[in-house]
Amino acid sequence: QIYTGCYDGSVRAVRLNLMQNYRCWWHGCSLIFGVVDHLKQHLLTDHTNPNFQTLKCRWKNCDAFFTSRKGSKQDAVGHIERHAEDDSRIDS
Repeated sequence: QIYTGCYDGSVRAVRLNLMQNYRCWWHGCSLIFGVVDHLKQHLLTDHTNPNFQTLKCRWKNCDAFFTSRKGSKQDAVGHIERHAEDDSRIDS
Protein backbone atom coordinates (compact mmCIF):
# COMPACT_ATOMS: atom_id res chain seq x y z
CA GLN A 1 0.00 0.00 0.00
CA ILE A 2 1.08 3.56 -0.65
CA TYR A 3 -0.31 6.78 0.70
CA THR A 4 -1.24 9.37 -1.85
CA GLY A 5 -2.13 12.98 -1.23
CA CYS A 6 -4.16 15.55 -3.05
CA TYR A 7 -3.79 19.30 -3.39
CA ASP A 8 -6.75 19.77 -1.04
CA GLY A 9 -4.78 18.14 1.79
CA SER A 10 -6.59 14.81 1.77
CA VAL A 11 -4.57 11.60 2.04
CA ARG A 12 -5.66 8.06 1.25
CA ALA A 13 -4.13 4.60 1.20
CA VAL A 14 -3.98 2.94 -2.22
CA ARG A 15 -3.28 -0.74 -2.76
CA LEU A 16 -0.48 -0.92 -5.30
CA ASN A 17 -0.18 -3.91 -7.62
CA LEU A 18 3.53 -4.05 -8.42
CA MET A 19 2.84 -6.31 -11.39
CA GLN A 20 0.67 -3.71 -13.13
CA ASN A 21 1.84 -0.32 -14.33
CA TYR A 22 0.58 2.45 -16.58
CA ARG A 23 2.86 4.00 -19.19
CA CYS A 24 2.61 7.47 -20.62
CA TRP A 25 2.78 7.12 -24.39
CA TRP A 26 2.74 10.87 -25.07
CA HIS A 27 5.37 11.76 -27.68
CA GLY A 28 8.78 12.09 -26.00
CA CYS A 29 7.58 10.84 -22.60
CA SER A 30 8.23 7.44 -21.05
CA LEU A 31 7.09 7.88 -17.45
CA ILE A 32 5.46 4.89 -15.77
CA PHE A 33 2.92 5.09 -12.95
CA GLY A 34 1.64 2.52 -10.47
CA VAL A 35 -1.83 4.09 -10.32
CA VAL A 36 -3.86 5.03 -13.42
CA ASP A 37 -5.22 8.17 -11.73
CA HIS A 38 -1.64 9.41 -11.31
CA LEU A 39 -1.09 8.96 -15.05
CA LYS A 40 -4.28 10.92 -15.77
CA GLN A 41 -3.11 13.74 -13.51
CA HIS A 42 0.30 13.73 -15.24
CA LEU A 43 -1.31 13.94 -18.69
CA LEU A 44 -3.53 16.85 -17.72
CA THR A 45 -0.83 18.69 -15.77
CA ASP A 46 2.28 18.10 -17.86
CA HIS A 47 0.99 17.57 -21.39
CA THR A 48 -1.84 20.09 -21.64
CA ASN A 49 -2.11 23.81 -21.06
CA PRO A 50 -5.12 24.76 -18.90
CA ASN A 51 -5.71 27.83 -21.10
CA PHE A 52 -5.24 25.98 -24.36
CA GLN A 53 -6.48 27.48 -27.60
CA THR A 54 -5.72 24.28 -29.49
CA LEU A 55 -4.54 20.84 -28.44
CA LYS A 56 -3.04 18.15 -30.63
CA CYS A 57 -3.15 14.75 -28.96
CA ARG A 58 0.36 13.29 -29.12
CA TRP A 59 -0.45 9.87 -27.61
CA LYS A 60 1.21 7.15 -29.72
CA ASN A 61 -0.30 7.41 -33.21
CA CYS A 62 -3.36 9.47 -32.27
CA ASP A 63 -4.10 12.49 -34.45
CA ALA A 64 -7.04 14.01 -32.55
CA PHE A 65 -7.16 17.80 -32.48
CA PHE A 66 -9.17 20.06 -30.17
CA THR A 67 -9.87 23.79 -30.15
CA SER A 68 -10.98 26.06 -27.33
CA ARG A 69 -14.60 26.25 -28.52
CA LYS A 70 -17.31 25.51 -25.98
CA GLY A 71 -17.35 21.87 -24.91
CA SER A 72 -14.10 21.02 -26.60
CA LYS A 73 -12.00 21.27 -23.43
CA GLN A 74 -14.19 18.64 -21.74
CA ASP A 75 -13.93 16.53 -24.90
CA ALA A 76 -10.13 16.83 -24.80
CA VAL A 77 -9.95 15.86 -21.12
CA GLY A 78 -12.22 12.86 -21.70
CA HIS A 79 -10.20 11.86 -24.75
CA ILE A 80 -6.89 11.97 -22.86
CA GLU A 81 -8.33 10.13 -19.85
CA ARG A 82 -9.60 7.35 -22.16
CA HIS A 83 -6.06 6.85 -23.47
CA ALA A 84 -4.90 6.42 -19.86
CA GLU A 85 -7.69 3.96 -19.08
CA ASP A 86 -7.67 1.95 -22.31
CA ASP A 87 -4.16 2.05 -23.72
CA SER A 88 -1.55 2.51 -21.00
CA ARG A 89 -1.52 -0.70 -18.99
CA ILE A 90 1.68 -2.70 -19.01
CA ASP A 91 1.91 -5.95 -17.05
CA SER A 92 5.26 -6.98 -15.63
